[in-house]
Amino acid sequence: MKGPDIIMEKNILFAACLLILFCISGCNGMPNIKKATVQSSIICSPTPEPSNISKTESYSLNNTPMYIDQLGDATEIVQNYIEGLPYAIENNDFPIGHSLPSSSKLYYSQKKMISDAYKKGIKEKIPKFGVDIKEVRYVKEIINSTKRRYICDVYASEKVEIKYPGGEDYQTVERNWVYTVELIYYDYDQIEPDMKIVDIEKWDANTQKRGTIIYP
Repeated sequence: MKGPDIIMEKNILFAACLLILFCISGCNGMPNIKKATVQSSIICSPTPEPSNISKTESYSLNNTPMYIDQLGDATEIVQNYIEGLPYAIENNDFPIGHSLPSSSKLYYSQKKMISDAYKKGIKEKIPKFGVDIKEVRYVKEIINSTKRRYICDVYASEKVEIKYPGGEDYQTVERNWVYTVELIYYDYDQIEPDMKIVDIEKWDANTQKRGTIIYP
């Protein structure tokens, strides 16, 4: 074998050895590269820790299975009910009763309250921006084989102008109520829930205590 051929053969053998070493090194290094990439992803996008906020605290997207539009629907039914009360009292009519469960204790107590106010000659009106929804709190979710139920509390402050029998002027009265609203879905294809106000309680905005309804 001639000298140049020997040198060429050695060069080829040396290059082959380098290629083998490179491949071995590359294969062993891949897991390290992948692992580093995963670690970097975890550091940059950590899995959110479970919320420490109770489900009875102020509503937030992180601590309730209810969607924002569902909470908006609950707010709307409460606002419509409050704003419909002056008409109901003045006319001894109860069209807003559809917002309450029929044949329930709450339904009949509200109907009686309206009838009593009408008989006494009490008149009410709600000024513009008289209803202030302070807060919506998710309470609980109930799921069984036939329906899904979401329950939330709507905290409302009202400025109502009331005229009592024999009085010449309206008096402004501030009242605070908690309206418990239930949204019911009877199947998973149902888009709009059946929605009712299932309870009404008086509440103190300062102490947050809730209690029996006392009408002025």
